[in-house]
Amino acid sequence: MDGWIIFQLLVDVALFAIVILLVIREGRVKVTEREQVEAEPAIAPQDMEHLESLMDELAKLVMRAERVASRIDKSLSAKKSVHDSVGRVPGPETEKSPSPRPARATEMSQTDRDVYSRAAALIKKGLPDEEVGRRVGLPPHEVGLIRRMAD
Repeated sequence: MDGWIIFQLLVDVALFAIVILLVIREGRVKVTEREQVEAEPAIAPQDMEHLESLMDELAKLVMRAERVASRIDKSLSAKKSVHDSVGRVPGPETEKSPSPRPARATEMSQTDRDVYSRAAALIKKGLPDEEVGRRVGLPPHEVGLIRRMAD
């Protein structure tokens, strides 16, 4: 029985040595993989320079878009003030004191109805949106809406 126990101990030691060698080898492989990943930068310097130039270009485009948006905003507010003053003749309707209840969003004044009716008539004659808008005092995009509603 002593021989059998010694044989079992030798097999156990051999298996234990194999396990330890495998663990050490795995550790080395992981370390070398980690060293390889750390040695290579995530982004190459050329790519980084290209990325920085793209970011600069994007920043310029954003600033340009903000300037254009502010010009459009100024233009729209100027057109709105001109649009509000076009076609409004002081008369009994405008000289009245304001009604105590606020007007609903769905209610339209007679002047607005007249403007939209004139626009619809000019659209039916085949005039382009810009010309209709110039004649009745509406922006072309609003004339386009009237055109689509009239079809």
